[in-house]
Amino acid sequence: MNGSSLNNTQMTAQQYASEPKLIHASHKKFLAPAQSAETKARTAANEFESFFLYQMLELTDPGVNEDFGGGHAEAAFKRIQHEHIAEEMTKAGGIGLSDTIYDQLIKLQEVK
Repeated sequence: MNGSSLNNTQMTAQQYASEPKLIHASHKKFLAPAQSAETKARTAANEFESFFLYQMLELTDPGVNEDFGGGHAEAAFKRIQHEHIAEEMTKAGGIGLSDTIYDQLIKLQEVK
């Protein structure tokens, strides 16, 4: 294959990639609904606060309690429990971190 043939193939692939694709009506049910910038910012802020709280719970956990048998299963359960507690804390208002992050994300979007 010579260089010009390869170059023509690349151009065709680039053109194909840049052309808009039609979506069949039956496939639209698989597309996620469009989210506004505010919804995306709020979701990101809540996820960050939840992750922060999860990390705090992990760091302050005294460890596996041998009274319940300990082991890998209990350690894994504790991580799942911490994740769930952090999510519920965020849903209940958290520590206010998500509101601050949300405000900053919105300000950054307004600048651009």
